Amino acid sequence: MTRLQRWVESRVLGRATIVLAASGYRAVAQRGHHAVTLQALPELMGEDVRELAVYFDSCRVLRNASDYDRAGGVSAADVGELVQEALAFRGRVLESLAGAHPRLGPQK
Repeated sequence: MTRLQRWVESRVLGRATIVLAASGYRAVAQRGHHAVTLQALPELMGEDVRELAVYFDSCRVLRNASDYDRAGGVSAADVGELVQEALAFRGRVLESLAGAHPRLGPQK
């Protein structure tokens, strides 16, 4: 598993799935469920995450291409940018949970 795959799957899709589940939804495990999960983010977290959701979806597509079509097609700069965005996304998820679902946020 590449570094891009790990970050997309655990840090991005994992956190997006938490937002979905906290809001009472679940993406059925079938073709396209990761895309649906990311597309739901603006509705669940607010319009200000739309651009980020589109970016994460492009990373998901890039991850799929590197998995199935062409190995080595992801640059270190691509991964570095994703890491920074995913770390910032963590904070936004925690803020969203604290605001909309306080019982699910970090305990103080």
